[in-house]
Amino acid sequence: MGCIAISMSYNLLPSIMPWTCPNCNRTFSRNKQWHSCEKHELGNLFIDKPEKIRQLYDVLIERIEVFGPMEIHVAKWNVTLRAKSTFMSIIPEKKDLAITFLRDEALDDFPVYDVYHYSKNRWVNHVKIEDPEEIDDQLIKWLKEAYDLYTD
Repeated sequence: MGCIAISMSYNLLPSIMPWTCPNCNRTFSRNKQWHSCEKHELGNLFIDKPEKIRQLYDVLIERIEVFGPMEIHVAKWNVTLRAKSTFMSIIPEKKDLAITFLRDEALDDFPVYDVYHYSKNRWVNHVKIEDPEEIDDQLIKWLKEAYDLYTD
């Protein structure tokens, strides 16, 4: 059974120490960050999906895990990647991998298909990957820059 922690107060000062949920041991940058403590298996995200979707995921993770320390959390329908904070999400879909990543700018280049303003200095950029060749140096550069935003 999962827990839900909800913070009813907001601290505008940056946290010095991350908060660790006492139930699931996940760490967060905000005290009592809302989340689900449920644990999920990675393989379950790929049930009823073509093998190529899992292969795309594996290629992508292999390319980004060299960025540095990060936590990879498997949720019911996605995988989130976190440095000091979440910088990226991967959703395995029937025809592609849907990738969202935070940046300090909105990107207007293929394969970015959607962007929204997330906060004062952050934009969420959306990409869909169908072939391993689309996990190219440009995409990896963008993802590394997203990672770097949360490691400084």
